Amino acid sequence: MVRLLMLVTVTASMFSLPAAAQAPTQTTTAFDGTYVGISRTFEEDSTPFRAGATWTHYCPQPGGPPPPLTIVNGVARSGKFEGSISPQDFLVMRRPDGNRFDGRIDSQGTVKGRFTGVCSYLSVWQKAPESTTAFDGEYVGVSRESVRPASAQDAKCPPDGVSAPLTIWKGAV
Repeated sequence: MVRLLMLVTVTASMFSLPAAAQAPTQTTTAFDGTYVGISRTFEEDSTPFRAGATWTHYCPQPGGPPPPLTIVNGVARSGKFEGSISPQDFLVMRRPDGNRFDGRIDSQGTVKGRFTGVCSYLSVWQKAPESTTAFDGEYVGVSRESVRPASAQDAKCPPDGVSAPLTIWKGAV
């Protein structure tokens, strides 16, 4: 009976998270904005995951900075990650597959944190300055019509549909 009780206790503790690691429940709009990816660094774990191979062989190496981070009404998104920011500057995001991001935003608008899952990456973003031109912003596609000129009747054009979103930032598309 004692062994069973110990097994249940250990199992329950494995599935619970410490209070500090849980997603923030209160959010704030104080950090709303767009953050530009600065760097993403793989954190190597020298523990072999199978004979003769380390995690460096298994985990994809970063190909540049992380995707932009946007925070709107306290809801944060970057790539497939989504989460929230607390009034105390803690940022927690999760991806549907269980991977997680834990980070903080400092007073200079720099976000630093760690993506964890099978692989671990340290990522840094910097808050982008406010828009400087009248047309800066995100534009949502409404429609797209493909027109094939008479001189290119054999051309393979995409079907009609909805255009992808368009971003204009500092006058650049």
